[in-house]
Amino acid sequence: MLTSDWKSLDPVVVRAQSWSRGEQKSKVARKLLAKFVAERPDDRFALMFFSANPIHVVPFTQHDEVVQAAIAAGGVGRGLSDTDVGWALITAIKEFDRRPYSGSRIILLVSDGGAKLDEDTRREISAGMLRNRIALNWIYLRSVNGPDFNHSQPDDSMSEIVLHRFFQTLPTPYRAYQAQTPEDLAQAITEVGKQQNFPLDFLEQIPRQDYSRQCLAIAAVCCLLLLIYRSMQLRAWT
Repeated sequence: MLTSDWKSLDPVVVRAQSWSRGEQKSKVARKLLAKFVAERPDDRFALMFFSANPIHVVPFTQHDEVVQAAIAAGGVGRGLSDTDVGWALITAIKEFDRRPYSGSRIILLVSDGGAKLDEDTRREISAGMLRNRIALNWIYLRSVNGPDFNHSQPDDSMSEIVLHRFFQTLPTPYRAYQAQTPEDLAQAITEVGKQQNFPLDFLEQIPRQDYSRQCLAIAAVCCLLLLIYRSMQLRAWT
């Protein structure tokens, strides 16, 4: 990622400085996502990695320690260059198909690249988002020379811009967060947390009333009766 002081640097050396002093994007993202999960103990999370194919890591769960372990596992090795964002989104949408609607739903896409989706894929994504009432949040980890969503005249041929423009046409809420520095990414995660802070309905199992003392008392009485019965038999034999 760009260093925090990149605006004060000579544009000629910004790229070199980001490589020598900038933090690795995936490392910063993992750290902040772990913090995001830890601050929302009542939420249900599912985690998926994707390259050429989606990789299911954790199904929906409230066990934060499992999600945290999965996030940490993302730091093993290098990411693959080939990514299919469309298939990953379709697979993520299907995770909601068999779940009852109980509150705010989002897909949080964290990626440093875009994609040019075909028309069938676009229709399937739009229909799935509407069917399951899912909001989409894209945290775009912008590289040094990556396209800028805020540019007055972005190049429509760039895959990131194409994907962003498609997301803007979705029938459900969409928000893009452009992150160039660790501070940008931290702010994006904070904003997602503020936006997705609606009440959730969930079932909680309440322990049954404790009858252990009564059961122990009955067991003790039964043992006493057995002892009395046994003693009476011994007397009868003698």
